[in-house]
Amino acid sequence: MTLSLSISACTSAGPPDQGAGTSVGPSGPLVGAAASQSRAAELQAGLTHLLVERVYVLAAAGRTGQAEPARVDAREVLDANSQALAEVLGATYLDARSPFLGALRSGDKAQLVHADALASGDAAAVDRARGALEQASVELAAVLRRVLPGMAVERVVVRLREDLEAQLAAGGTPSYTALRTAAGRAVDTASLLAAAVAADRNLGAPGTRAATLRAELTALLTEHVLLVGGLARELAALPAGGPGGGRAAGARAALDANARALSMTLGGAYPAAAGPFLTAWSDHLVRLEAYAAGVAAAGAAPSGELRTAPQTFGRLLAQHIEGLPAARIATDLTPGLDSLLRAVDAAATGSASALTALHRAVADAPPPAAVLAAAAAQHLRLR
Repeated sequence: MTLSLSISACTSAGPPDQGAGTSVGPSGPLVGAAASQSRAAELQAGLTHLLVERVYVLAAAGRTGQAEPARVDAREVLDANSQALAEVLGATYLDARSPFLGALRSGDKAQLVHADALASGDAAAVDRARGALEQASVELAAVLRRVLPGMAVERVVVRLREDLEAQLAAGGTPSYTALRTAAGRAVDTASLLAAAVAADRNLGAPGTRAATLRAELTALLTEHVLLVGGLARELAALPAGGPGGGRAAGARAALDANARALSMTLGGAYPAAAGPFLTAWSDHLVRLEAYAAGVAAAGAAPSGELRTAPQTFGRLLAQHIEGLPAARIATDLTPGLDSLLRAVDAAATGSASALTALHRAVADAPPPAAVLAAAAAQHLRLR
């Protein structure tokens, strides 16, 4: 179940044109697709993908009231995420994988103990668990400090403490607003870590415009998949289990916010594409919701127009991004749609392995982001 990533299989980011660094190759600054595929950019996007997923998986693993098989599934997926993060750092620092994984697992255990303590209502147990959580965060910062001697330990400790507070605010019965806030912090943390590693290992500068676009798309597409899984789970929990039984308002509102963020990110590079993309994506969300509601109500539903989404978005994006064949992006989007629908089926029917199915779907989010970012960077000659 481990998601294998290495520096050559990750992605990157940084904020658009605010004096950002420039990745440099043998012949000078990297430009276009090469800039979006630099080693620093790949590292940052890989960390972004995993840390955003981690926010949602931690919340799922700590959710109260789960049957034991679903609880075990969630904890296995959380450990798979921790292993993948350790592998990313271990690809650059050979001696870092084991201590980093140990620190992550200690934090995972502390998070789960804290969730159980909250569910018990035992204030003393909550205080003890909170102390263990904070200690685990300090230990993780110490591992990072040993690996990255150039990173100020105080900055790491403060950053991880603030990330922990954001994660705890999203725990228990999850608020999707709080989850999205914590995921936004995860994107920034990935950027800080990637910058420190890139500087230490001379991987080139993260934070270029090309890398930023790739990282932002990676984060938002990863989050989209996770939120669709949440939508299906909410629909399955409605009293009547179907469209007449109510509306999954929390995840649906978060999906709408995610859609607006996607259109703004795309619109930052291609202003004329923002409106049509948001309209098409919103229509896609309506169809996804109807499909998930149908599965929740009857155990199965026709996918119908959902299957045409890769072709629709391929044509739309190709109209704006010169050099991006519509068939290419459609081909890259199709596996992700297939795995997403399987995850919806699992969540909407209450499968004990629903989070594993979602984890597999999440793994299909970075490739389309990488293709889009590379094509846009090449077309616009981004650095």
